[in-house]
Amino acid sequence: MRISSSLFITALGVSTTAVFVACTGDTSTVVPGADSGGGADTSTADAPVDALPAPDTGIADSNVADTADATPPWTPAALNGLSAWFDGNKDVSVANGTVQNWKDQSSNNNNAFNLTPANQPTTVGNVVNGRSVIRFDGAGKQWLNVFDAATLQFGTGDFAIVEVMAYTNVASSSGTTGYGALWVKTQPQAPYTGPAMFGNDPTVPSSAIRTQLKLGLSVDSSKTGYNDGSFHIVGMRRTGTTLEARGDGTSNTTANASTDVSAVASDIWIGGRGNGAQALKGDIAEIVVVKGTLSDPNLATLEGYLKAKYAL
Repeated sequence: MRISSSLFITALGVSTTAVFVACTGDTSTVVPGADSGGGADTSTADAPVDALPAPDTGIADSNVADTADATPPWTPAALNGLSAWFDGNKDVSVANGTVQNWKDQSSNNNNAFNLTPANQPTTVGNVVNGRSVIRFDGAGKQWLNVFDAATLQFGTGDFAIVEVMAYTNVASSSGTTGYGALWVKTQPQAPYTGPAMFGNDPTVPSSAIRTQLKLGLSVDSSKTGYNDGSFHIVGMRRTGTTLEARGDGTSNTTANASTDVSAVASDIWIGGRGNGAQALKGDIAEIVVVKGTLSDPNLATLEGYLKAKYAL
């Protein structure tokens, strides 16, 4: 069967006029998108004839720049043992301006919530580097709760809790307003065993970040002044038998911290306790919780990520 050359060329998307002129070598006629010779070459490309860039297929390969070839940005989701991750800019359920639920961004569904409108904190947008925060009023009436779960029971093992927060509680021994709950999962009776991190140390009192595994086993951040209303990256980390309090990249440690801190059946309190105690007057932008070892390199990556994200 003979196929018309004009039909074949047309099917390729090349006009028959352009091909005819190019093939006759008529250099007096300029064909858009073609060089003077008409064939594929290394000088001027004939757009219809020379090789054109392949389309972006979205599939990673070695010779085409696809969206799939790009390395995705690092997030805490890459951390081994990620137990919970809260981001003030993501999945905050609000009713009448107050927070009902703050969704855990890990796969563990350890959501923070409060179902009583009168006790719910608020969400405020464009607070730190254009991002939203969860705000607690410091009056002993606002908090969020996380149900206990196996992924939040650390036993005698390693763990880490890192937060981006700001607060203005005046340091004192007052159990209501002198210090604020940043993350508290303790047994209800003394010695209140379990991991706890507070804005301010009421025992001194001082404006340090206090980290505690039980009464008599705690360590404060090496610096004070965290109640200045500015945003800081703070945290607590246990590695082996060493408990560490962190504040803006500085570290202070104490040894012999091997206590079992599972606090089974004890829920987590954020921003304050349900009885009105440890009421935080301030904002929390992000919380990252790891069950297991958070190595020095991974800690540096996490703190660097938060520092860049919030322009701190």
